[in-house]
Amino acid sequence: MKVIQFIVLGWGIFTLIAAGLWIGVVFVGPIRKMEQNNTLAKSSLNYYSRNTFVVETCTVAALMGLLGIILCVYSLIPKPTMGIVSYIGLALAVISALATVGYFGYTYFHMRNATNASMSSSLALWEEKFGCCGWDVYRQKPLCASDVGSLNPNMTCKIKTQPLRNASLQNFAVGCFFIVVLFVSAVMIIILQQKTKDTTGGYTPV
Repeated sequence: MKVIQFIVLGWGIFTLIAAGLWIGVVFVGPIRKMEQNNTLAKSSLNYYSRNTFVVETCTVAALMGLLGIILCVYSLIPKPTMGIVSYIGLALAVISALATVGYFGYTYFHMRNATNASMSSSLALWEEKFGCCGWDVYRQKPLCASDVGSLNPNMTCKIKTQPLRNASLQNFAVGCFFIVVLFVSAVMIIILQQKTKDTTGGYTPV
């Protein structure tokens, strides 16, 4: 059982380091280039502001880091109670990872493929809050909702929201990576739990 405990400990440390790097990327990656202004924060587009992305990303990364810590503790104290805690931590991490992949994946691919026509119902709001005009093509009619955007034919909303899409793509990719990490973590938890039962004849002191 010593070998599997050592492997789980190493994997827990790896998961913790990976989560820490994810948090670090928040402050040096594309998220720091996103829009953050008072009008954006007070609108329905608040979910696409820099501060919101920072909080969301750091929260998910913290859950991954917490799972890494739990794995380390479980490898050192392979008891049933820690097994239960590991499954709870794993479940929370899986839910957050799937939500991350779904939310940021949808945001990226939806915005990448959007056009003036597909964004017609909300285009005026995007123009007003981001200071752009038209989504993929500059529009003259109907009039642009942004005075700033109307003065610059080259500043479409697709161009202005490029940092947002980059940040979404980054989190989508990292989320997919952590789904793989969580799958391996689940396998390790199951193996360690089984090895513990085999060693103690099915019973482990609490």
